[in-house]
Amino acid sequence: MSIETALKQLEAPATWAEKILAIKLAAEKTGKHDLHLVKRCLAVGEEHMTYKDHTEFGCSCELQYIFGEASHLIEERDLPFDEALAEVKVDQCLATLGWSGNGGTMFCNADPQLGGILDQNRQLSTWFVVFNDPDLNLKEDYKTREEAFRALLEVVDAKYQTA
Repeated sequence: MSIETALKQLEAPATWAEKILAIKLAAEKTGKHDLHLVKRCLAVGEEHMTYKDHTEFGCSCELQYIFGEASHLIEERDLPFDEALAEVKVDQCLATLGWSGNGGTMFCNADPQLGGILDQNRQLSTWFVVFNDPDLNLKEDYKTREEAFRALLEVVDAKYQTA
């Protein structure tokens, strides 16, 4: 996947599968009770899809209906859904580009030119990028994972795609 393709993937509207992952992540961030509620609502939606037709409810697919069963919790429980959705989209772009994560904040890629580490400084709540290529400088103090990822793409693109 090229840098341009990764940016397009990041900019594309979220899929229903991404939204389902994001609502789970948002609930996980706010606590076990919220996560339990979200999982229960999603399970109800999955069960309904075994005997209902999503088109009856004006949904384009089963995943839209399933997400809809839990979506009311975003507002009711004040879930950080937008933040979680941005994380899910970045995580999927990173995985597509060959980066692997630890299930938390750190992502790595061993490629000597295009790889490095993207991680969060938990004490400062900021993100940073360390490149494997010694010619690329460390970048730090990004507010979000998405901001750090975009910077990583721009730096790599500047050296390897437009050079």
